[in-house]
Amino acid sequence: MMEDKFTYKQKKIGVFVLFFLVLLLGYKRVIKNTISEGNRYLKNKNIKKNEEGIRQSILSVQNEIYNLDNYLGEENFKEHMIQQEILEFITSKESRNNIMVTDIKPTHSYFVGNYSIISNSFTLKGTYNSLIDLIYQIEKDFRKSKLNNVKFFKKRNYKLKNEELFVELLFQNFKHDE
Repeated sequence: MMEDKFTYKQKKIGVFVLFFLVLLLGYKRVIKNTISEGNRYLKNKNIKKNEEGIRQSILSVQNEIYNLDNYLGEENFKEHMIQQEILEFITSKESRNNIMVTDIKPTHSYFVGNYSIISNSFTLKGTYNSLIDLIYQIEKDFRKSKLNNVKFFKKRNYKLKNEELFVELLFQNFKHDE
């Protein structure tokens, strides 16, 4: 009886409206939640990727700091003690290598902006092999200061009538002044 009241056109419109309402309800209940969860998943995936990138950046910066510390020398040092520590290291090696410390120049400080550069210079006398061995040991084992310059030169000893080999070593430390 109810079917007789409506024409085919009205029935078609009713079916389309009902179909549209079912689609709308399905979208609201299932599809909308699926899309929002998919977007949330992609956002979390990007955040995780960024966190991994940040971790890699942190590791890279830490590695760079370690390399710079190895290259520049120890940052936390006492300016008045560094020359003594260098001298102690050299004298601990000199007896084994037949090397003599002939000259110690005073510590030189140079200030540029927020940085200070502390330089120490030593002149040593010995044979070529023993001086080269000492320089190698300094570069390999001494971490408190960095060897910045090495200069070999010969001097004529008129009393002994021979030439002696000398090396001038320049150590530098860099410090960030706050």
